[in-house]
Amino acid sequence: MENRITLQYSVEESQLKFEAHRLVSNAIARLNSIVCDEPLAASIISMSTVHELTSLRKELASIDILLSDASVIIENYIDYKHQQKLESISEVSNASSDMANLEQLQNKIQNFKDKIGSHENAD
Repeated sequence: MENRITLQYSVEESQLKFEAHRLVSNAIARLNSIVCDEPLAASIISMSTVHELTSLRKELASIDILLSDASVIIENYIDYKHQQKLESISEVSNASSDMANLEQLQNKIQNFKDKIGSHENAD
């Protein structure tokens, strides 16, 4: 098997599905192109069988890598979108909490004003 080189590149979010599709389609096309004949029992113990099996295993390993790459890309994108939703929910929750704190503060200010007013009226 050839040496693998890890690449990192970016695509626009709108193009991500096409990139994932390209990887999956390439893997499926390679998988569909595999042609092998079942060896005869009488001739299975041979170097040609070893070479055919090695070649088949290498191709399957390459296909597995493509599918793994596509899977990681898709999974990471789903995690990213999920995290965005969680952050959005957290922001809404924080805003609600801020509103509750503001209402409590307004009530305390009003109580303070009422107490000052009652002290002024008592004098």
